[in-house]
Amino acid sequence: MRSLAKKVLFLYPHSVVQGQMIDLLIQSEFEVATINDHQKAMQLINRFKGSILLVNIEDHLKDDEWEYFIRNVVQGQGHHQTLVGIMVYNSDSALAERYLIDIGVPCGFVQLKLGLMDSTRILIKALMANEAKGDRKYVRVSCPPRKAKMNIKTPGEQINGELLDISSAGFACIMEKQLENGSEFDDMQLSLIGSIMHASGKIMGHRTQEDGKDITVILFNDISRETKGKIYQFIRKTLQAEIDEV
Repeated sequence: MRSLAKKVLFLYPHSVVQGQMIDLLIQSEFEVATINDHQKAMQLINRFKGSILLVNIEDHLKDDEWEYFIRNVVQGQGHHQTLVGIMVYNSDSALAERYLIDIGVPCGFVQLKLGLMDSTRILIKALMANEAKGDRKYVRVSCPPRKAKMNIKTPGEQINGELLDISSAGFACIMEKQLENGSEFDDMQLSLIGSIMHASGKIMGHRTQEDGKDITVILFNDISRETKGKIYQFIRKTLQAEIDEV
Protein backbone atom coordinates (compact mmCIF):
# COMPACT_ATOMS: atom_id res chain seq x y z
CA MET A 1 0.00 0.00 0.00
CA ARG A 2 1.33 3.44 -0.96
CA SER A 3 2.44 5.61 1.99
CA LEU A 4 1.55 9.29 1.61
CA ALA A 5 3.80 12.12 2.77
CA LYS A 6 2.78 14.04 5.88
CA LYS A 7 2.72 17.80 6.38
CA VAL A 8 5.07 18.84 9.21
CA LEU A 9 3.46 21.78 11.04
CA PHE A 10 5.26 23.81 13.72
CA LEU A 11 2.94 25.53 16.20
CA TYR A 12 4.41 28.74 17.71
CA PRO A 13 7.93 27.79 16.57
CA HIS A 14 10.99 29.06 18.44
CA SER A 15 13.05 31.63 16.51
CA VAL A 16 15.81 29.14 15.67
CA VAL A 17 13.20 26.77 14.25
CA GLN A 18 11.49 29.45 12.19
CA GLY A 19 14.85 30.45 10.75
CA GLN A 20 17.46 27.80 10.10
CA MET A 21 15.79 24.54 11.13
CA ILE A 22 12.91 24.84 8.67
CA ASP A 23 15.38 25.52 5.86
CA LEU A 24 17.34 22.40 6.82
CA LEU A 25 14.16 20.31 6.95
CA ILE A 26 12.98 21.51 3.55
CA GLN A 27 16.45 20.79 2.13
CA SER A 28 16.00 17.30 3.60
CA GLU A 29 12.75 17.09 1.56
CA PHE A 30 10.17 17.42 4.34
CA GLU A 31 6.93 19.31 3.70
CA VAL A 32 7.13 22.02 6.38
CA ALA A 33 5.09 25.07 7.44
CA THR A 34 4.42 27.11 10.59
CA ILE A 35 1.26 28.04 12.50
CA ASN A 36 0.90 30.93 14.96
CA ASP A 37 -2.59 30.22 16.29
CA HIS A 38 -3.39 27.08 18.31
CA GLN A 39 -7.08 27.31 17.44
CA LYS A 40 -6.25 27.44 13.74
CA ALA A 41 -3.93 24.47 14.31
CA MET A 42 -6.95 22.33 15.19
CA GLN A 43 -8.68 23.40 11.96
CA LEU A 44 -5.58 22.58 9.94
CA ILE A 45 -4.99 19.09 11.33
CA ASN A 46 -8.62 18.26 10.61
CA ARG A 47 -8.25 19.56 7.06
CA PHE A 48 -4.82 18.06 6.35
CA LYS A 49 -5.37 14.67 7.94
CA GLY A 50 -2.31 12.61 8.76
CA SER A 51 -0.05 15.57 9.50
CA ILE A 52 2.68 15.88 12.14
CA LEU A 53 2.21 18.75 14.61
CA LEU A 54 5.29 19.94 16.54
CA VAL A 55 4.37 22.23 19.42
CA ASN A 56 6.39 24.82 21.32
CA ILE A 57 4.83 24.52 24.79
CA GLU A 58 6.91 27.40 26.20
CA ASP A 59 4.84 30.18 24.66
CA HIS A 60 1.29 31.59 24.51
CA LEU A 61 -0.45 29.15 26.90
CA LYS A 62 0.04 28.09 30.52
CA ASP A 63 1.42 24.64 31.36
CA ASP A 64 -1.98 23.16 32.22
CA GLU A 65 -3.55 24.69 29.09
CA TRP A 66 -0.84 23.13 26.92
CA GLU A 67 -1.35 19.76 28.56
CA TYR A 68 -5.10 20.00 27.88
CA PHE A 69 -4.43 20.98 24.24
CA ILE A 70 -1.93 18.17 23.63
CA ARG A 71 -4.19 15.57 25.25
CA ASN A 72 -7.01 16.67 22.93
CA VAL A 73 -4.79 16.22 19.88
CA VAL A 74 -3.61 12.79 21.02
CA GLN A 75 -7.13 11.65 21.89
CA GLY A 76 -8.48 12.85 18.53
CA GLN A 77 -5.88 10.95 16.55
CA GLY A 78 -8.44 8.38 15.42
CA HIS A 79 -10.25 11.14 13.53
CA HIS A 80 -7.50 13.38 12.16
CA GLN A 81 -4.61 10.85 12.16
CA THR A 82 -2.25 13.69 13.19
CA LEU A 83 0.80 12.81 15.27
CA VAL A 84 2.10 15.32 17.81
CA GLY A 85 5.56 16.08 19.19
CA ILE A 86 6.92 18.62 21.69
CA MET A 87 9.71 21.18 21.27
CA VAL A 88 11.28 23.11 24.17
CA TYR A 89 14.41 25.04 25.06
CA ASN A 90 14.36 24.39 28.79
CA SER A 91 13.08 21.15 30.20
CA ASP A 92 13.43 18.57 32.93
CA SER A 93 13.00 14.83 32.96
CA ALA A 94 9.65 15.02 34.77
CA LEU A 95 8.14 17.21 32.03
CA ALA A 96 9.49 14.98 29.28
CA GLU A 97 8.15 11.89 31.06
CA ARG A 98 4.70 13.43 31.45
CA TYR A 99 4.37 14.10 27.72
CA LEU A 100 6.12 10.98 26.46
CA ILE A 101 4.80 8.41 28.94
CA ASP A 102 1.65 9.81 30.58
CA ILE A 103 0.16 11.59 27.55
CA GLY A 104 1.87 9.43 24.92
CA VAL A 105 3.05 11.92 22.29
CA PRO A 106 4.41 9.78 19.43
CA CYS A 107 6.80 12.26 17.78
CA GLY A 108 9.22 12.86 20.59
CA PHE A 109 10.28 15.58 23.00
CA VAL A 110 13.00 17.69 21.35
CA GLN A 111 15.23 19.95 23.45
CA LEU A 112 16.60 22.77 21.30
CA LYS A 113 19.33 23.72 23.76
CA LEU A 114 21.30 20.77 22.38
CA GLY A 115 22.18 23.02 19.43
CA LEU A 116 20.73 23.50 15.95
CA MET A 117 22.38 20.57 14.16
CA ASP A 118 21.90 18.07 17.00
CA SER A 119 18.27 19.14 17.48
CA THR A 120 17.64 18.89 13.73
CA ARG A 121 19.14 15.40 13.58
CA ILE A 122 16.97 14.26 16.50
CA LEU A 123 13.88 15.73 14.86
CA ILE A 124 14.66 14.20 11.46
CA LYS A 125 15.07 10.82 13.15
CA ALA A 126 11.63 11.23 14.77
CA LEU A 127 10.08 12.34 11.47
CA MET A 128 11.57 9.39 9.60
CA ALA A 129 10.37 6.98 12.30
CA ASN A 130 6.87 8.36 11.75
CA GLU A 131 7.15 8.09 7.95
CA ALA A 132 6.84 11.84 7.33
CA LYS A 133 8.11 11.46 3.76
CA GLY A 134 5.92 8.50 2.93
CA ASP A 135 6.99 7.00 -0.40
CA ARG A 136 7.86 10.42 -1.79
CA LYS A 137 11.53 11.24 -2.33
CA TYR A 138 11.18 14.96 -3.19
CA VAL A 139 8.79 17.72 -2.15
CA ARG A 140 6.93 18.94 -5.24
CA VAL A 141 4.79 22.11 -5.17
CA SER A 142 2.42 23.62 -7.70
CA CYS A 143 3.44 26.87 -9.35
CA PRO A 144 1.00 29.82 -9.42
CA PRO A 145 -0.56 30.36 -12.86
CA ARG A 146 1.47 32.68 -15.12
CA LYS A 147 4.03 33.34 -12.35
CA ALA A 148 6.54 30.59 -13.19
CA LYS A 149 8.15 30.57 -16.63
CA MET A 150 10.95 28.74 -18.37
CA ASN A 151 12.86 28.97 -21.60
CA ILE A 152 15.30 26.63 -23.30
CA LYS A 153 17.93 27.70 -25.76
CA THR A 154 18.47 25.18 -28.54
CA PRO A 155 20.49 25.61 -31.74
CA GLY A 156 18.69 28.26 -33.75
CA GLU A 157 15.74 28.92 -31.44
CA GLN A 158 14.44 29.62 -27.96
CA ILE A 159 11.51 27.56 -26.66
CA ASN A 160 9.33 29.07 -23.94
CA GLY A 161 7.03 27.37 -21.49
CA GLU A 162 5.03 27.67 -18.28
CA LEU A 163 5.92 25.68 -15.16
CA LEU A 164 3.11 23.70 -13.51
CA ASP A 165 5.04 22.24 -10.58
CA ILE A 166 8.63 21.94 -9.39
CA SER A 167 10.89 20.04 -7.00
CA SER A 168 14.64 20.03 -6.41
CA ALA A 169 14.80 17.12 -8.89
CA GLY A 170 12.92 18.65 -11.82
CA PHE A 171 9.66 20.16 -13.02
CA ALA A 172 6.58 19.72 -15.18
CA CYS A 173 5.73 22.34 -17.77
CA ILE A 174 3.69 23.15 -20.85
CA MET A 175 6.05 24.06 -23.70
CA GLU A 176 5.12 26.00 -26.81
CA LYS A 177 6.76 23.25 -28.86
CA GLN A 178 6.75 19.52 -28.08
CA LEU A 179 10.19 17.90 -27.99
CA GLU A 180 11.14 14.23 -27.88
CA ASN A 181 11.87 12.19 -24.77
CA GLY A 182 15.57 12.13 -24.03
CA SER A 183 16.21 15.63 -25.40
CA GLU A 184 18.89 17.33 -23.30
CA PHE A 185 19.46 21.03 -22.68
CA ASP A 186 22.57 22.74 -21.37
CA ASP A 187 20.94 26.13 -20.90
CA MET A 188 17.51 26.29 -19.25
CA GLN A 189 16.37 29.50 -17.58
CA LEU A 190 13.63 29.35 -14.95
CA SER A 191 11.75 32.29 -13.47
CA LEU A 192 9.87 31.60 -10.22
CA ILE A 193 7.86 34.69 -9.30
CA GLY A 194 10.69 36.85 -10.61
CA SER A 195 13.58 34.81 -9.18
CA ILE A 196 15.84 33.84 -12.10
CA MET A 197 17.95 30.67 -12.13
CA HIS A 198 19.80 28.47 -14.62
CA ALA A 199 20.21 24.70 -14.94
CA SER A 200 20.65 21.88 -17.44
CA GLY A 201 18.13 19.09 -17.87
CA LYS A 202 16.63 16.22 -19.84
CA ILE A 203 13.07 15.42 -20.96
CA MET A 204 11.98 12.27 -19.15
CA GLY A 205 8.40 11.95 -20.32
CA HIS A 206 5.07 13.44 -21.38
CA ARG A 207 1.50 13.22 -20.15
CA THR A 208 -1.76 14.83 -21.25
CA GLN A 209 -3.89 17.27 -19.29
CA GLU A 210 -7.67 17.01 -19.20
CA ASP A 211 -7.85 19.89 -21.70
CA GLY A 212 -5.62 17.95 -24.09
CA LYS A 213 -2.46 20.02 -23.55
CA ASP A 214 0.82 18.12 -23.46
CA ILE A 215 2.75 18.25 -20.19
CA THR A 216 6.52 17.78 -20.43
CA VAL A 217 8.46 16.40 -17.45
CA ILE A 218 12.09 17.55 -17.21
CA LEU A 219 14.66 16.35 -14.68
CA PHE A 220 17.70 18.41 -13.81
CA ASN A 221 21.04 17.07 -15.02
CA ASP A 222 23.14 19.62 -13.22
CA ILE A 223 21.98 22.24 -10.76
CA SER A 224 24.12 24.71 -8.82
CA ARG A 225 23.89 25.16 -5.09
CA GLU A 226 22.57 28.68 -5.67
CA THR A 227 19.79 27.47 -7.99
CA LYS A 228 18.81 24.65 -5.65
CA GLY A 229 18.68 27.16 -2.78
CA LYS A 230 16.30 29.37 -4.77
CA ILE A 231 14.08 26.39 -5.53
CA TYR A 232 13.96 25.41 -1.85
CA GLN A 233 13.02 28.99 -0.90
CA PHE A 234 10.21 28.89 -3.47
CA ILE A 235 9.05 25.55 -2.05
CA ARG A 236 9.10 26.95 1.49
CA LYS A 237 7.05 30.04 0.52
CA THR A 238 4.56 27.92 -1.43
CA LEU A 239 4.04 25.44 1.42
CA GLN A 240 3.59 28.29 3.90
CA ALA A 241 1.12 30.12 1.64
CA GLU A 242 -1.06 27.00 1.49
CA ILE A 243 -1.33 27.04 5.30
CA ASP A 244 -1.78 30.79 5.63
CA GLU A 245 -4.65 30.81 3.14
CA VAL A 246 -6.77 28.41 5.21
